[in-house]
Amino acid sequence: MQIRHKIKTLLVFSLIISCVYATAQKKNDVIVFSGVISNKIDDQIKIYDFQNQIVSEIKVSPQGKFAETLKLKDGFYTLKYEDASSKMFLESGSNLNVSFDAKDLKKSLKFSGKGGAVNSYIQKKSSKNWGIAEDLKIRYGLSETDFKRMMTKAKTSKDSLLLSQVGISENFKNKEKRNINYEYINEMIKYESDPAHYTANPDFKVSADFLPELKTFDYDNSDDFYFSNSYKNIVLGHYRRLGKELAERDKHDNYYLSYITAVSRAKNQDIKNILLYEHAKNAIAYTSDVQEYYKIYINSSTDQANNKVISQIYEKLLPISKGNMSPKFVGYDSYSGDKVSLDDLKGKYIYIDVWATWCGPCKVEIPHLGKIEEEYKGKNIQFLSISIDKRADIEKWKKMINDKKMGGIQVIADNAWDSKFIQDYFIKGIPRFILIDPQGKIISSNAPRPSEAKLRDLLNGLNI
Repeated sequence: MQIRHKIKTLLVFSLIISCVYATAQKKNDVIVFSGVISNKIDDQIKIYDFQNQIVSEIKVSPQGKFAETLKLKDGFYTLKYEDASSKMFLESGSNLNVSFDAKDLKKSLKFSGKGGAVNSYIQKKSSKNWGIAEDLKIRYGLSETDFKRMMTKAKTSKDSLLLSQVGISENFKNKEKRNINYEYINEMIKYESDPAHYTANPDFKVSADFLPELKTFDYDNSDDFYFSNSYKNIVLGHYRRLGKELAERDKHDNYYLSYITAVSRAKNQDIKNILLYEHAKNAIAYTSDVQEYYKIYINSSTDQANNKVISQIYEKLLPISKGNMSPKFVGYDSYSGDKVSLDDLKGKYIYIDVWATWCGPCKVEIPHLGKIEEEYKGKNIQFLSISIDKRADIEKWKKMINDKKMGGIQVIADNAWDSKFIQDYFIKGIPRFILIDPQGKIISSNAPRPSEAKLRDLLNGLNI
């Protein structure tokens, strides 16, 4: 009976494969994606696009087999199974078969069928280091001449591998040849900035003619932007530099605003939409002028789906703009054993530090916060630290306060990240600092850190 059941299951699966393939033959704009997993663990394969968004969730049979017809834009995607993942290229009209062992996806992954040659090439290319020094101190410690020689040799070797491939479309080869050049340029750009960090030489500078390719570089090629991660990094770096230049020109420290202003001037709308969205979905919550930031974003983006997401975030952020009454919390447990509510502190300026014992950057700020507290001792300001540690870690929280001799009022939020006060302030990362006036109105929902000189400028300007 078991053998008969297995035969029946295999026949059904074969029929599914045949149907999927037959359907795909009628339309050459789809991808037949099928395969088998040995030592199956999970019942699902996920495919992510280049923006790390899930574009397909494929069911895996009890025997480890799967088959799906995909209608996706040609380009690179990430196949993810459990915690393992691999890059792959999907192209319309292909019939790609994949097989791997769930115990070691990377080493066992094999591609076959139409589209298999491209993906086998990608595997070969990613498995080599191309003679590039892996130790970054050694890599960036090289002289300019030696670094350029190393990268030129790597580029030549990559070109040779690509040229030797058969069964790969000329369209892919042409794009990949440009990608190899972008990889070279991207590494050369890193050499311009990274040695200052890895060789402890802050005055490091490359020669004026180090990278002539950038003088005529096209930052508006959407085909290459979608195809090449290195091209995308070069474009990102370009707009980051423009953003910094705008901030320096306008003599302000609102870099988020300067960056999105720079991106809003991009000529290619597809590239502009992606860069605007990728920045705004996180940065809009951290800019000191959310209304101006949103105005620039919404007037520049034409992607309605993206705009809906950013508009929803904006609506959540409006209540915590400067001048509005601060959200409140009631009855948080304090280190001293009392219950503390935000209203208890009215009548003073309140500088709030949102932190956790597990947060490295938070711990870096602790001694700086102690110095600020000492400097403003006796002034009309109260320093309040809110931990978002889990309630189960309350003893760990108390120990760190004691060990680091932390001052001010120390409280722990009632439900970690999910505490209403944390949600109301749309806090997605810590440390986060907030400044409130004596009437309970928000001065800044993203106040400077204690380690930043501009915090003293802000506090001194209030005549505390």
